[in-house]
Amino acid sequence: MTRETREIALLLAWLVCRDPNRFNASAWKRAEAILGFRKYGRHTQSVAALLVADDLPRYDPEESGEAICSAPMIRRGGTCGQPAQDHSYTADPETGWRTPVWFCRRHATYGRELNLALADAPEPIPNRGGLLPCYFRLKSGLRGWEQNYKWAAHTADPWLRTEWLPPRYGVAAEGWPHPGRDEVAEVVKPKLQLVALDGELVDEQTPPTEGDQMT
Repeated sequence: MTRETREIALLLAWLVCRDPNRFNASAWKRAEAILGFRKYGRHTQSVAALLVADDLPRYDPEESGEAICSAPMIRRGGTCGQPAQDHSYTADPETGWRTPVWFCRRHATYGRELNLALADAPEPIPNRGGLLPCYFRLKSGLRGWEQNYKWAAHTADPWLRTEWLPPRYGVAAEGWPHPGRDEVAEVVKPKLQLVALDGELVDEQTPPTEGDQMT
């Protein structure tokens, strides 16, 4: 869990379970009031939305590998080995996860072939975000979290340079496949605990009161 996701998760836990005003306003409105807003050009951004945007369910490819052209050399065998100018990816046929492949200006055609092959690759299993739905239930279910994430994504990128779409694997990380793990192993549900000033542990086992459910 990143620092940003932890910050919004702990605030929401307090707002849902301990905030004296939790019966009068939704947790989202209270979170926005506490965290405030910031200017981004002509736009005003909700800091709460920016923190939620850090938890967007998504796949981020690992940008690793040496920037050396790996295009195959047909005549002499092996790979080019020259300093690369750009890169594309190969995709795992099962997980869709990407591995960077570098190419030099001379082998730009090789790079275009890699890009074309990606069009037939499966959608990658997400490897980032999706933690907040594992800890907080909404009255509207996971569909409500989809709407919250879309709101957060638009706030973080008001010009919609990159449109966020929910992955076909769902928005809750606890439901994503985990390649390489024992499929029959018991899934342990994530648990978030809030320690109150009196030392009481507040979590999903704490008897809820009216207003505790996020809206």
